[in-house]
Amino acid sequence: MREAFSTLELFIDSVPHFIAFVDAGERYLLVNFNYMNWFDLRRDQVIGRTLSEVHRPESYARMVPHVRQALNGHAATFELSLAGRDGKIYSFDVRYVPRRSPAGAVTGYFVLALDITSRKETDEALRFTSRRLELIAQMGADVLGIHTAAELAQRLARQVKDVFAVDACIIRVLEADRLQLLGVAGVLAERLPASLPVFGLAETILRERRPLVVPDLSDDPLTSANSNRVPGGLVFRSFAGVPLVAGEDVVGVLGIYMTREPREFTAEDLAHLQIVANHAAVSLTNERLFNTVQAQKNQLEAAMREQRRLEEQFRQSQKMDALGQLSGGVAHDFNNLLAVITGNVSLLELDAGMPSAQRECVIEIRQASERAAALTRQLLALSRRQPLQPRPVDLNGIVDNMGKMVRRILGAHITMRLKLPPAPAVIHADVAMMEQILLNLVVNARDAMSSGGELAITVSPVDLTAETAVVMPGARAGEFVLLT
Repeated sequence: MREAFSTLELFIDSVPHFIAFVDAGERYLLVNFNYMNWFDLRRDQVIGRTLSEVHRPESYARMVPHVRQALNGHAATFELSLAGRDGKIYSFDVRYVPRRSPAGAVTGYFVLALDITSRKETDEALRFTSRRLELIAQMGADVLGIHTAAELAQRLARQVKDVFAVDACIIRVLEADRLQLLGVAGVLAERLPASLPVFGLAETILRERRPLVVPDLSDDPLTSANSNRVPGGLVFRSFAGVPLVAGEDVVGVLGIYMTREPREFTAEDLAHLQIVANHAAVSLTNERLFNTVQAQKNQLEAAMREQRRLEEQFRQSQKMDALGQLSGGVAHDFNNLLAVITGNVSLLELDAGMPSAQRECVIEIRQASERAAALTRQLLALSRRQPLQPRPVDLNGIVDNMGKMVRRILGAHITMRLKLPPAPAVIHADVAMMEQILLNLVVNARDAMSSGGELAITVSPVDLTAETAVVMPGARAGEFVLLT
């Protein structure tokens, strides 16, 4: 019997599982080597001891319902987590199989436990990788749905922080030899400056165009040399970063950080991180290309509008020139006719014996010819054939005399109101030129009121001080007249 028992122990010691037999009093009667090695005990330190003496209280409490089930004659299967000697939590798939006597009484149960820690870790890693790849695929779809690189980068930063289970994620782009913040999530969200010089870890990634992993930043010379530049006084523990590559250019850096505890980032982490960085780089490149094309389109449209404006202005200038030439010719010929009329009127006025009734008619003829002469001067001013003759003139009189012509130019949909001071507004100017200036102002005002309105022409005296004259090129202090 003893030989058979020794043979059984030798057999179960060779099995890579945990095997034991517990009697109805919950005492161990048989254990294999793996079982003893787990608890770091010898066989004689386990045999004869109860479950509660071998296991920790919290572990024994989880086992009790299943022990009761087995001692009642029913097999029990469950999963049990135990803390190992290294402090790590291990998972076991445990099965209790009742043993019955020839009379059918339950005398105890066999224990068969399988370490499933590695399998669970693998399953969890596969689930984690699957979830990460799903989110990365969603990130790729986001590139097509989000319009701006800043919006995409901010969303990617939040997703990377969650998917990679890190404390912070930062996405920066290279602009004018500085790193501009594009997206951030995590503990650094409110502590980072918008712009930083290129230095340290980011400089290495940009220069070498490859991923960089630093498991312990406290031992890294690049970080130590620039520790005073860590935003917000945070202590970084671990770092992994990848370049944002668009074609042949490195346009930025994507970095993830651990601040609470160090972490070994894997090659798989870097590969997945590079996919995200590529999404960000594509979005950034597309936005820059779009902005460039849009700017060129806007410039082209502005140039075309300016060209159309200049063409219209040129056509208008040609029309005005033609009108000026026509009006100048008409005014010249009309002046010749007026010269004959006014000459004969002057001769008639020299006749002292002319009856008073006839003299009144001659006077009316002279006044009409003078008004006609004023009209020809306005036409000559329009055609710019009148030579400049500056002299002291009353601006009130010029504005009042131009009133009738101005009203004809404005049309029926615009009313005109003159606001003239009671005292003469004497200026030194050419009458024809002032009439031309007034005419230009009226035409511009009419074009600005296509739907109709009221045009007020105002003449008012102003006293220009030295302080005011300084900000007006060509002006000097003194008394002037303002025409609006």
